[in-house]
Amino acid sequence: MKRFLIIYSIVTIVIAVLLYFVTLVNVTNVRYESIKDELSNEAAETQVFDDFLKFHTLAYKKLSEIETDDYLIQIFHLLSESSSQTFNQVAWFVLPLNESIDFAKTMGDPDDHTSITISNLDTMTVIYESLEDPEYRPIAVSYGIEKYGFYFLAPKLSASMHLRYDLFDYHGDLIHSDSFEFVHETYQIEDLGDFIPSFTQQEKEDLLNIGAYFPQALIQNYTVYILVVLVTGYLIFQIRKKKWVKP
Repeated sequence: MKRFLIIYSIVTIVIAVLLYFVTLVNVTNVRYESIKDELSNEAAETQVFDDFLKFHTLAYKKLSEIETDDYLIQIFHLLSESSSQTFNQVAWFVLPLNESIDFAKTMGDPDDHTSITISNLDTMTVIYESLEDPEYRPIAVSYGIEKYGFYFLAPKLSASMHLRYDLFDYHGDLIHSDSFEFVHETYQIEDLGDFIPSFTQQEKEDLLNIGAYFPQALIQNYTVYILVVLVTGYLIFQIRKKKWVKP
């Protein structure tokens, strides 16, 4: 009996510690998605992407803004990071100005031909097509309009070039085409030049505000866990008790 209680107590404590960290990770992920949605909705409403980009990138700068009859297009040069590797991106944010435009109503809409093609005019070669990009291929890009009020395409670029882009809509028709000089940059936190830096770690933590949500989630999870521990312990005890009692 004593050995059983010791083992059960140790297992219970270990699971309780694991539950603490699982809850923390879960709350962090939920808050991250919530903040992402809030910043996306704010950007769609104000047509200003500064906070959205400060949250998602290392640094950024606006390259241009174009308005057509149907769309507002904002173009940014991004310095980003993934798996401790920094890289350059150019992002095209597309906001609808005309309610009659067509766009995907589901993420997997097979009829969505929204895309971008990028060419290097120095070498006269096509260097990127979002329709061939595995990251975008299974996604109906224009579904972003349904979900957030805009969509964006942000391919990675590894070298400077005279860049030409062609943006296409839901039906594959040309939205806009233009060219500009793209200058590949190396991220240097001490010298960002005309790039705008991201939120600091403290600013991101303030936005996420995990401390306001974690305690309640932890209490809820521990309440359920304690009930499970008590019931499970009682049932195991009763089963073992029957084995101990000889007829």
